[in-house]
Amino acid sequence: RNTTRTPVNVYTAHLITPSCTDDGVQYTCEAELRLGPGGPQPNPVMKSEPLNATVLYGPELSRCQDRVEVMENQTLGDSVVCTVQGSPAPETSWLKDGREVDASAPLSRTDGGLYTYRAFNTYGSTTHNVSVEVLYGPELSGCRDHVEVTE
Repeated sequence: RNTTRTPVNVYTAHLITPSCTDDGVQYTCEAELRLGPGGPQPNPVMKSEPLNATVLYGPELSRCQDRVEVMENQTLGDSVVCTVQGSPAPETSWLKDGREVDASAPLSRTDGGLYTYRAFNTYGSTTHNVSVEVLYGPELSGCRDHVEVTE
């Protein structure tokens, strides 16, 4: 029986099916030479340089509200919470009645309604509808600016 061991070249391929959670993960390859008890101890190990994985994917929205109450003079950007992820980082915009609106503009009492939050990058786009109600304090109407009282 021949117990002599000699090194061999072995090629192994690993198929990786990445998901968005794999973005930024580091992969390395490690090879160990095992020549048995007569070989060097500990077994020699070679390790590759790390390979950083970049996973590109379309936007994903989470934790979005379906309905919000906003005080008059607050903005959509400050009031509506929606988490967006994607790679590359998605751009976002707000739409009302199909037209883009400035999310940093203060809302007036007439600005309530159905808004659409849109996130997009080169790999896709997604939207979420939000019903916005603008709240405002009481106001007096029909009062005169000046009242004269006589005794």
